[in-house]
Amino acid sequence: MQLKKTGIAIAGLTSMAIAASDKCNVVTIQTYLPYGNVLTADYVKNNGTYGQPSQYGDDIAFPNNATGLPDLCAVYVNASSSDTSSFRFGLFMPDDWQENRFLATGLGGAAGGVDWETMGYGVKNYGCATISSDTGHNSTMSDASWAFNDEEARQDWGHRALHLSTELAKNIVNHYYDQTISHSYYAGCSTGGRQGLRALEMYPEDYDGVLAGAPAWYTQRLQTSEVLLGIYNLPENATHHIPSDQFEWIFEQVLSQCDIADGILDGIVSSPETCDFMPEKLLCGPSSNTSECLNPEQIETLNKIHSDWKSGMNDFIFPGFNLGSESTWMLTQEADDGSYEPAGFSVNYVQDFVRNDKSWDWTTFSLDDTYLAEKLRPGNATADEFDLRPFKQNGGKLIHYHGKADGSIPTGSSSYFYKQVQRNLVPKGVTIDDFYRYFEIPGMNHCMGTPMNAPWFINGVNQAQQLSSMPKFDAESDAFTAVIEWVENNRTVDYILATKYVSDDPAQGVEIQRPLCPYPVKVKYSGSGDVNSADSWTCDN
Repeated sequence: MQLKKTGIAIAGLTSMAIAASDKCNVVTIQTYLPYGNVLTADYVKNNGTYGQPSQYGDDIAFPNNATGLPDLCAVYVNASSSDTSSFRFGLFMPDDWQENRFLATGLGGAAGGVDWETMGYGVKNYGCATISSDTGHNSTMSDASWAFNDEEARQDWGHRALHLSTELAKNIVNHYYDQTISHSYYAGCSTGGRQGLRALEMYPEDYDGVLAGAPAWYTQRLQTSEVLLGIYNLPENATHHIPSDQFEWIFEQVLSQCDIADGILDGIVSSPETCDFMPEKLLCGPSSNTSECLNPEQIETLNKIHSDWKSGMNDFIFPGFNLGSESTWMLTQEADDGSYEPAGFSVNYVQDFVRNDKSWDWTTFSLDDTYLAEKLRPGNATADEFDLRPFKQNGGKLIHYHGKADGSIPTGSSSYFYKQVQRNLVPKGVTIDDFYRYFEIPGMNHCMGTPMNAPWFINGVNQAQQLSSMPKFDAESDAFTAVIEWVENNRTVDYILATKYVSDDPAQGVEIQRPLCPYPVKVKYSGSGDVNSADSWTCDN
């Protein structure tokens, strides 16, 4: 329920809430903006709901409202980012503002829109003044048409709109509360993870702490690699094509071979990198049911998908998918004409970001398309400035995580990022562990969930939306609280407890809990005790 300012005292509200609701109006909030326009400012009462203001059209990528909100002021702002581009952001300012904290949240894919539902994550769980930027456009996660021949729009998506939204929102927050923000944070996954990494590289003073999940940081190579993955498995009538309904069966075969790779038979592929997987065991015999076996050409396709992409000179381009990620692979999709093409916004990325050519045919794809994308750097989106000293010197802390069963963004892209930061900073005398910890989550899909019986919940962005009820939070089992504790109390993050709840419902109790160790440290079973208990595992160099 939305409660707009009426000038009438409301029974049951505290004097502080009444004062807040009096300030929560367009005219007052507008005075807090150095530029831009306040479109709406609505006071939302406790346990209320809020979403896209109807007079400004549908938020097509993020149609869900935030629910169960505390008393707060909801603000919607539009501002220019250049002579030809603009952006919008939403801002929640709770009456009970915890420790004067500010939080920015990220988006996913090519999406544009204010994610009001995820903003609720910040105010409900942590009492932060929380924002979401539409990154300068309104579109679904796979639609990149807004970027066609428009570098200003690409720059907004790549980095600029989030930065400007953060600056303007901070100005509003400081004036609204008549207090100064104490600490600023960022949390996002996928494209949202990339946004966080790019922000700390380009604008190291924007955030004191960043929680970046499964970041799509290597934009040019990630998007073009998705074209190649689709080509591997097309056309649909080829003998090498693996039907998508076989991916789950393939995963089950990988699980049967790779579960034991870490020495523990527990239904989880924890160590895909050490599994000696033999795809030949999946080959069809002369009278096999072909839905439960693969021909030699399909085996070759499977090997390509699992392998790193390399150039003709054997130079690394981009990692392949981990063993154990197969059940969530989305390699191809139906095109408008009923045919099939590579999935995601990969084809649109080349057409709209790189070539500015709607007629570009994905069947002509070559490494030259990737090299052109590398040269042009559309939107300056790729987070490849690995000298993170400015962020560190500003006191910044980064927690980075990635599921080892991610079938959307290969987990190896995150370990590659970590190693590039290491190569850049260690020769300069910087101890990375002082400000940056990276965690791999065995069995977790893209950003959340699991195809196995793996502990995956660390309360990353959007993870709680997958649960039936809300768990309690602490710095051991909640990654965002861990960021806060590291920034504000210098509590180093030596592990994070990942949790699998019974039927994904915290009210039914914990089913499995296991520590995640900072990369490259491996978690090891102590040799005795319940394998489902975190007490039976240690982080061992």
